[in-house]
Amino acid sequence: WIDAYSVPYKDAGAQEKKLPRLNDGRFSANDDDTTASTWFEQQEARWVLDLGAAAELGRVDTFAWHKANRAQMEVAIWGSNATKMPDATGVNPAVAWTKLGEANTENLGEGGKHAVSVLNTNGSLGTHRWLMWQSKRKGTFFTEIAVYPHGKAPSGLVRVVTDHEDSQWDGLSMGGPDTAGLAVKGAIATSVEGFAKPGEGAGAQAGKLPRLFAGELPKDGDDTSRNVWADAGEARWLVDLQKPVAIARINTFSWHKGKRAPQQFIVWASNAEQAPDAAAKELTAAGWRRIAAVDTKSAGDGGKHGSSVLGVDGAVGTYRWLLWQHAERKVGTYISRIDVFPIGVELPPIKRRLSPAAIALKQHVLASFGTLNDAQSAGVIEDWLERLVVGTAESEVHLELLTAAAARQEPTIAAKLKAWRNQQDPKDQLAAYRPSMYGGDAAKGRQAFQFHLAQCIKCHSVNKEGGNAGPDLAGVGKRLNAEKLLESLIVPNAVVVPGFGAATVTLKDGSIVSGSLLKQDNKKGVVMKLAEGKEVTVSKDQIAQVTPPVSSMMPMGSILSPTELRDLIAYLRSLR
Repeated sequence: WIDAYSVPYKDAGAQEKKLPRLNDGRFSANDDDTTASTWFEQQEARWVLDLGAAAELGRVDTFAWHKANRAQMEVAIWGSNATKMPDATGVNPAVAWTKLGEANTENLGEGGKHAVSVLNTNGSLGTHRWLMWQSKRKGTFFTEIAVYPHGKAPSGLVRVVTDHEDSQWDGLSMGGPDTAGLAVKGAIATSVEGFAKPGEGAGAQAGKLPRLFAGELPKDGDDTSRNVWADAGEARWLVDLQKPVAIARINTFSWHKGKRAPQQFIVWASNAEQAPDAAAKELTAAGWRRIAAVDTKSAGDGGKHGSSVLGVDGAVGTYRWLLWQHAERKVGTYISRIDVFPIGVELPPIKRRLSPAAIALKQHVLASFGTLNDAQSAGVIEDWLERLVVGTAESEVHLELLTAAAARQEPTIAAKLKAWRNQQDPKDQLAAYRPSMYGGDAAKGRQAFQFHLAQCIKCHSVNKEGGNAGPDLAGVGKRLNAEKLLESLIVPNAVVVPGFGAATVTLKDGSIVSGSLLKQDNKKGVVMKLAEGKEVTVSKDQIAQVTPPVSSMMPMGSILSPTELRDLIAYLRSLR
């Protein structure tokens, strides 16, 4: 340990400068084992492991275990292949060391066993003799560290990729649900007795859940005929793959317009002949192995959510039985599809989201092609239009692509542009504006919100700045997805927030009550706010007719340019 920083606690087993418990091969016996743990009582601690000789490393694992807040880790791990140990006391270790990785397990909560694994996707962390741990959290109960040579790390380590998309399924990082027939066939999912039952209309058949593996994909964001869900408590779904399968990837997809979109579950697995007890309180003790925890809540409500559990070395493991343990929730996730892929099938790589700089560059290049007239640029636009028609062109560049295509004179481009337009639903009021849903600049959108002649800020407030004639927009990016934001701007009367729409109530005696409609109950009547601010309740037996509330907001389609509209949507989506 490095004495320029925190010293080990007196009972932490230090022997002069050495910390023998960290790599003695002995794990803690319980969650408060002071005889097998190593901990430091000040804020930052550092220790260096001498491997004795340089070695190419494959993986570095760090473990901690405690019943409460001493389980969480916040560590950075550094390496060096110098002949002598580099200076480990410097404020900036990067001067003498190479950072291999860092992690913070606070998001896993307090208590239990915590683990951090540092590795490289190419299998090698490089060649090092010295490793330094920089622990930034006070009091963590470290129980063991393990350093594996390249090619010798245990298999079965997984990573979880999550993503959110408001448009096509294929826009998700892991791609959309399997349409090529590559996923395992014949899997049977069953709801576990004693836990939340599948919702009415979720397609359960004597406890079985056929939609999860063989059903049609949902048609919209509230499709009760093609999703599976369970409300009011923890749900568990047991999956029988029918035989042991060497699994490469497990994808789970969900889609809903609101709170039922985010996924929150743990995946367990077993390769026993018979399924272990899926209702057990302690699943590990029952014979299940915890594979991964999935939580897409941070992506916000609404839209299409996807999660992918995949083996770091290509293999999740060989299992026949899988168990989805869904978090306890009042309203369950609308699970649309589960795909389990075996090793050996060719799977698409996990896509990384384009950075803002990459998006801006693509937009600039495509927009510039609208000003050219050469055959090469025409070919590029034709290729991108073909992607647009089949749904594989990035949503963020749709506007530039369509604008550039419309500016060209080539008949072949005009034909492809027409083919795309013919795909649009003529009854869709948003069709002409959908290319503005993605790819905007939130900073420019904020400027438009505050200073554009549309005068958004005069009626709406954000962080207590602005007017109150319209709804407060704080957190609107979490409440509404891009499509709903677009609808609110183009068709303001589609959904009017209570209290912000003018309505007229005609009474049976012929009199009229006008004002803002605050509440409407089909059994009790309505509550109106009159122009002078007074609230009145009109009972149902007095009412002859209620006109639908009308928003005072002007449709923005004729006020904002397509680019300004896109920037404004980007800004509103950022308000979380």
